[in-house]
Amino acid sequence: SSDSQRNLQIQKADFTVNSIIDKINRGKVNLRPSYQREYVWTVKTASKLVESLMLNIPIPTMFFHEVNSGCLEVVDGKQRLTSIWSFTKGKFPDGTPFKLKGLDVFGEYNDCSFSELPGDLQERILDHPLNVHTIGKQSQPDFVFEVFERLNMGATQLNEQELRNCIYQGLYTDMLCDLASDEHLLSVYRSKQPHLRMKDRELILRFFAMQRTKPQGMTSPIKAWLNEEIRENKDMTPQEAGEMKELFAETIGLVWEVFGECAFR
Repeated sequence: SSDSQRNLQIQKADFTVNSIIDKINRGKVNLRPSYQREYVWTVKTASKLVESLMLNIPIPTMFFHEVNSGCLEVVDGKQRLTSIWSFTKGKFPDGTPFKLKGLDVFGEYNDCSFSELPGDLQERILDHPLNVHTIGKQSQPDFVFEVFERLNMGATQLNEQELRNCIYQGLYTDMLCDLASDEHLLSVYRSKQPHLRMKDRELILRFFAMQRTKPQGMTSPIKAWLNEEIRENKDMTPQEAGEMKELFAETIGLVWEVFGECAFR
């Protein structure tokens, strides 16, 4: 009934990866409720998630549903949890070994299993906090299913620049954030505030990458080229960041002065 839906009880809590794995192993968390699809992630996708844990990047909130006292079904987050659980066990649900593939930042650990990682990285993964929202057992099954559908309908993946902002945190990302608020850039964009999903920051990053690259150097795909630019320079000094900010501010100021509202049109 609509009344029972309005009285939906959701508890919010942070668990470590280790404590969730313990619950799965003890049968307290069910990774396979009937409305969930089977495990479909590729080794590369699962490996990227593990790399996020190694980088201390927050994992999106997971939703559980309490069915019996203490027993929980995974409403949203099954693929992520199954990946993490499989990696710590060393094998996927189908029994194939789980060795990391396609890592970017921790490339030296490609082809490693969990037990082959250094102890401090194992600890970092196991201690990583997972944000969990638990739907109380008094909620109607139909409504739990509706929550599941709504969560998946609204799922948005991080775009390339949002990922760079997570992975390469430092003076460079701070500088891009500051420059996105440049008054002349906002005027060119006809906007009152920076882009919510960082498209302006990616364009500023392109400016610096092009300024630093000889024409014959622009052969790789743009994504890899921009990743390299920010990775190679993420530990810049405050003085270098200041000079770059000045260069961009002068350039975009000149663009606005010469072209006005016709700039980039």
